[in-house]
Amino acid sequence: MEALLGRAQAAGGIRADLAMPEVLALLSSACLGAERHQWDDGLRDRTLRLVFDGLRAP
Repeated sequence: MEALLGRAQAAGGIRADLAMPEVLALLSSACLGAERHQWDDGLRDRTLRLVFDGLRAP
């Protein structure tokens, strides 16, 4: 994942100030929240869309 992150940042698609700890924290938080609270498909999709939008380079 770290290599993918580095390539995405080098290509300008992902924020340059993002590091693996933040990526892992965001993804694990979303996964745990979805599992614990039984998110429906719509909530899961909207939440992930917001997370992924926030990772993109400005």
